[in-house]
Amino acid sequence: MQLQVVIPDYVHGVWNKVEQFFDAAYAASSGDCTVSQRKLLLIQGAETLLVFTEGEEIVGAMSVKISNHPDARIAFITAFGGCDVVDTYAQVEQWAASQGAVRIRFLAKEAQARLYRQKLGFATDTYMMERTIEGVVQ
Repeated sequence: MQLQVVIPDYVHGVWNKVEQFFDAAYAASSGDCTVSQRKLLLIQGAETLLVFTEGEEIVGAMSVKISNHPDARIAFITAFGGCDVVDTYAQVEQWAASQGAVRIRFLAKEAQARLYRQKLGFATDTYMMERTIEGVVQ
């Protein structure tokens, strides 16, 4: 499996091949960013689209936001999905390092976190807790 970076100008051209992976990621998320909003962030260059290919076929996709913090440049995986994407993690890490990142972060459900601890050696850094405020219209 090969990792490829899709520049913003080409997001429209591959979107019909990667949208399904973001649909699956959205279904497992807290719903903060819809699939169409994610597409806009990728087109604007606010996030980077990474695709995983086997031959000519796209078998997975990931969106990543790189940001600078006081002590580190961090690659934050905002959404991902696909077949055996975990097995290509080393390529993701190499790409992130080439962008100057020294850490990679992502939000995960408990079962996902367990998988990434076991397979990739990720550590649980923090728990994000959330509650909708009653009476507030969204």
